[in-house]
Amino acid sequence: ANPEKGIYDTYYSFFVKKYYYAGAAGEMYPGFESMTGMTIKKTGKTAVICGYNCKSAEVRLPGSDEAHEVWYTNEIKVKNPNASTPYSALDGVLMNFFFIMGSSELFFNAESIYQMDMPERLFDRKDKYIRVSRDDIKEVMNRMMSM
Repeated sequence: ANPEKGIYDTYYSFFVKKYYYAGAAGEMYPGFESMTGMTIKKTGKTAVICGYNCKSAEVRLPGSDEAHEVWYTNEIKVKNPNASTPYSALDGVLMNFFFIMGSSELFFNAESIYQMDMPERLFDRKDKYIRVSRDDIKEVMNRMMSM
């Protein structure tokens, strides 16, 4: 994403196949529809993860009584780190969290954090990728996730 240039792209590359979907500002990235309607409730719990003071939130998906705990920190200065994700209500970098894409559950846990300068061109639109619709990129992603 490059909000200053209005780029909110989702890229998919698998061997020689290269596709992208050009999203809009505020639009959730393709693939996260299974998390639509989830609720986030801050718990007040704190912990130190990778040396950062973190806060906890409880996440519940529609139609489920199961609560998932996620952790985030606002000590890493990133503007709107969760924009266009199901976690946009949390103003902090996610440290331990999960995503549901299609029928797959993916869990992420930070093990180390480092800072690195990235060239601005990295956030420009990529050449040699074929632009596809939102439905097309979702179909490609779902096929990949179900392999």
